Amino acid sequence: MSELRAGPATSAMGLGSGLPTPAGALPNPGAMAVPSIGVMGMTPTAPQQAPLPQGGAPRPDLAGTLHVLPQYSALGATRPFGPGEYVMNSNGGWSSEYSVTVEDPRQPGRYMVVPSLWLMNGKPMLLSEDQAAETAAKSGLVFPTFGNEQSAEAFSVQREAKWQKVPVGRSDLQPPLWRKGP
Repeated sequence: MSELRAGPATSAMGLGSGLPTPAGALPNPGAMAVPSIGVMGMTPTAPQQAPLPQGGAPRPDLAGTLHVLPQYSALGATRPFGPGEYVMNSNGGWSSEYSVTVEDPRQPGRYMVVPSLWLMNGKPMLLSEDQAAETAAKSGLVFPTFGNEQSAEAFSVQREAKWQKVPVGRSDLQPPLWRKGP
């Protein structure tokens, strides 16, 4: 799993610097800051792809300021973060992606790298691996898929190394983990 945060990676890959940003600063020009404890106020132009998984949980450290971009609202009310979107965490770090390696529920024996940090009705939610796999499969988006778990993990490690060099709040410097489906 990958995350934008400071500290060593565990079974969940940790992404980003976690360095604090001055209060009120928007490192990514064009991002809209909204409190993550409220609803974004953006009306999706596409129907919600999947019902909210049971047990998705907000984390106290994700209750900071949410920076979203309107061009991703078309992905629906349940969606991964897009490039340039992030949460300035209450602990001073920032998060844009937590990724997990999961077996593809649509293709047993194949593995996907999917986000476990999703925006759900305007709130950042950290999902379990099973919830992340189910939500990703129902999203209509395409995620990196591999023939074995080791290849998927190697991809995550490489992605993590790139994220560690990203300045605070500049998630727009990395390509998204997802792409729109056919």
